[in-house]
Amino acid sequence: MKILMALIATVVLSVHTGVQAADTDAQQAIDAAKAAHKKADSLQGGWVSTDKLIKKAEEASAKGDGDKALKLAKKAQKEAELAHAQAEYELKNWAPPPYLMPK
Repeated sequence: MKILMALIATVVLSVHTGVQAADTDAQQAIDAAKAAHKKADSLQGGWVSTDKLIKKAEEASAKGDGDKALKLAKKAQKEAELAHAQAEYELKNWAPPPYLMPK
């Protein structure tokens, strides 16, 4: 009986630890996505869809769905990195049309 109780306790603790790890990973990914989005925003190149993904990741994390939160946060980070690359490209290669230039 003691062996069975010890086994059950071990399983419960390992599952709980796994959930905590997923939550920690998700929070780190959310933080990374926010930082990447802030970097893209600094060039006025942030995408609206990235904000939505970050919010969905935070909601999933709050509900305890660390795997979903992690997936959404990684997608948000990738979008933010692409937005930053796009903004850098536009700064280097795009000029405003003449009618927007001050006279």
